Amino acid sequence: MSTTARLIEAYGLLVSGRDLAKLAGFKNTDALRVAVQRGRLGFEVFRIEGRRGRFARVEDVAEWIESQGQKSQENPA
Repeated sequence: MSTTARLIEAYGLLVSGRDLAKLAGFKNTDALRVAVQRGRLGFEVFRIEGRRGRFARVEDVAEWIESQGQKSQENPA
């Protein structure tokens, strides 16, 4: 099963809050908020009118996660 399919099964089409912070590798939502403010995420986050917080498409997050794995394979420590 692909990363995208697994994440959609677990979270649906959108992810936010603690789940988004966890998927992006942050310890908490405050760290995620700072990264968003500084433009340091590798995927788009957005607001939804009438809802609190920021959201990301699970597909975008999955692509970002996979790209991080590819980078580490290209540049082993």
